[in-house]
Amino acid sequence: MSLKLVMIVGQGSEQLSPTFFSSMEELRMVVIEQADWMCNQYIKREVESGVYPSYKASGMAYIRFAKEERELFKLLYMRDHSAEVVPKEMELGDEMKSLLHDNTGLTGAEAEFFHLEMWAFVHGIATMFATGFLNLDWELVSKMLTDAYLGVKTQFGMEC
Repeated sequence: MSLKLVMIVGQGSEQLSPTFFSSMEELRMVVIEQADWMCNQYIKREVESGVYPSYKASGMAYIRFAKEERELFKLLYMRDHSAEVVPKEMELGDEMKSLLHDNTGLTGAEAEFFHLEMWAFVHGIATMFATGFLNLDWELVSKMLTDAYLGVKTQFGMEC
């Protein structure tokens, strides 16, 4: 395979680094890994900014990533995953479980279902941004996430 130049973004470097790949599939996997790293950086920065509560910040960052990095978002979250094995790290992680428990008191299957309902809502908004279907005002997105969160809490019998 010919020489490919890629950005080594995962290491925080902005220098081009010559890298050989044995196949296009190997290159695709590296790009997916780097895109995932970038998405996680969006989430980390949004949570650390303190603008929103941590759980909400992760959703806002996911949507922001879809808006600002449309093609990488599509590569990560809008490709056919039917033949793929879902990696363990894609499951609801300990950090998210802890956030949900701190905010709602939920654990286990209830926390996972709560998160699934919220993620379906957040993913829908993110997809609209990534495809250019809608371009909503950022304050409206924030309000929509709050409304959905409070609605799901109500469904779980929690006070808002």
